Amino acid sequence: MEQRVRWDPQRKTLTILVLQRFLRGSPPTGELHCERAYSPRQVGRGLHEAGFVIRAVRDAMTLAPTYTCPPRIIVVAQKRGLPSGKRE
Repeated sequence: MEQRVRWDPQRKTLTILVLQRFLRGSPPTGELHCERAYSPRQVGRGLHEAGFVIRAVRDAMTLAPTYTCPPRIIVVAQKRGLPSGKRE
């Protein structure tokens, strides 16, 4: 498996190309992942503007609550006005 990672600081994008060969001599198969980076403030503002309330922020690697700024986070949010546990 080969992985190529490219960060574009001007566009705040991360491009990841993963190449795999399943059999020796066979052509590789590839996956291309493109991601945009957002600051925690931008994520919070966007969720708030879309009508969500943030319930938790977790470190994506450990799933522990985070109070710092790890490289990746998981934001648990709920649509404003919905009771806990109820889906729209």
